[in-house]
Parts: sequence; C-alpha cells; structure tokens
Amino acid sequence: MPTESWVIDCIKTVFDPEFPLVDIWTMGLIYSIQIIPGTPTEGEENEEESYRDDEVLVNTRIEGQIIIDMTLTTPACPAADYLPNAARESVQIMYPNYEVILNLIREPTWTVAMIKDEDLKKMFE
Repeated sequence: MPTESWVIDCIKTVFDPEFPLVDIWTMGLIYSIQIIPGTPTEGEENEEESYRDDEVLVNTRIEGQIIIDMTLTTPACPAADYLPNAARESVQIMYPNYEVILNLIREPTWTVAMIKDEDLKKMFE
C-alpha cells in the first residue's frame, strides 16, 4: 500500500512551467492527500484479475483510492490543464492498481505563505 510520503515523492516530480525549478509540492499547491485502501464488498471475490499486454502481465484489480486536493497559483493559471493531469499521472504511474482522484480546489486561494521552503518563500516576498 502506498504511503503519503511515497505519493509526495511522485508529486515532487511535477514542476510548474512558470517556476521550472520548483516542484508543485514545495510550491504548496497540494492541499491534502488521502490514501483509502480498498475492501471487497460482501460476496466479491478477492482474486486478482489480470491479462497479458505485449508479454507483460497487467493486474486490473483496484486496490484502493488515492485522493489528492490541489490548487493553482492563480485562477487564470496558464498551466491549469497541465498541472492537475501531470500530478495525477505521476502518482498513477507508480500505483496503477489504485484509482487516483485529483480534485482541483479553488478555495482557499494559493498564497506565498503556502510555500513549504522558507528560503524560496523569501524570494517571493
């Protein structure tokens, strides 16, 4: 099962094109991460479903959900399409058996105070 720290490591590979040296986690764009393990419902078989795709065994069983709440630096962010998709995909690649849900949150709006690195925060002030 993934941990919050592992999910954060995935998210740290995504960079805002307007601030290409700073990942979106450090920028404070991620508000929350929830990891919800899946539990079979009554009568549901717990067997893994799989199929072969070009000689690779692919497991299609969903093991749970990873829910990420994030925001953008501004409501008119030019990377509004790219960033949420890149964040979701960075996690989905590492955890293909989890449903990754990314919620784009508009409130509270992002501020410089949300930056996680104090030195970086000083550059914006």
